[in-house]
Amino acid sequence: SEKFNWLKQTMPAQPSGPITRPAITTRREQKETSQERIIAYLKGVYLKRPIIPAGNGRSRELFFLGLDCHAWGIDLDAAIALGREITQARHAPPEDDKIVKHQITSAYRYRRGEFGDIRERVEGATEKQQLKELKKYEIISKARVELADWVYCHDAVRLIDRATGRVLTSRDQMTSFIASVLGQRIDLDELLAAQAIETVDRIDYAPDIPDQVFERDGLKYYNSYRPGPRGPKPDRKTAKRAVQMFKQHIKYITTSEKE
Repeated sequence: SEKFNWLKQTMPAQPSGPITRPAITTRREQKETSQERIIAYLKGVYLKRPIIPAGNGRSRELFFLGLDCHAWGIDLDAAIALGREITQARHAPPEDDKIVKHQITSAYRYRRGEFGDIRERVEGATEKQQLKELKKYEIISKARVELADWVYCHDAVRLIDRATGRVLTSRDQMTSFIASVLGQRIDLDELLAAQAIETVDRIDYAPDIPDQVFERDGLKYYNSYRPGPRGPKPDRKTAKRAVQMFKQHIKYITTSEKE
């Protein structure tokens, strides 16, 4: 109850003696006060997370921060300022200001849903409904961290672990696995809508492309190719013999020098 106490809007206690009329606040002032409380809440959520070393998804975290700020109805400039505060507190060295601004602005541009949708649901709900919404938000926030290595393919309906290549093929498998990781069941579609799991359109086998996730013709692909383990480097004599064997093989299966 203390954690979500900032959501309650209670009147100040009346002092003893003559009754005084409370000062009238404008809607703009109310919005600014509410926004400050939400910013403090989001800052607390992000500062509690494990520190991310360089190259392990810092810019991705800033993109998620932008999504959350949009969902909570935070103005873009305030969201960028919050991004600067978080990268200063969590990253050593901090991310460049251009990256912070780009990631958060991109999140606002690509956010699915209405501006301030979570804030709208929370502020217009009962205390029980507010608690439910906030718990769901925190589960989604946790999923972004715990499922950072996983990618979901819409076309093939697959949940794939990029680190190990493990594949989950049915909705039941996916839901059960996610529940075991998060400690609570949550609908897969809710995680996808909140962009808690990275998504791709199709799967392709592309040995010529080094990236696990790449774009082609406006579609996003997951690269299923994995290079095999490299053995010890052969000595010069063995290598020369291997080349000769390969040439003999090519000569055997072809019919002309051009071929």
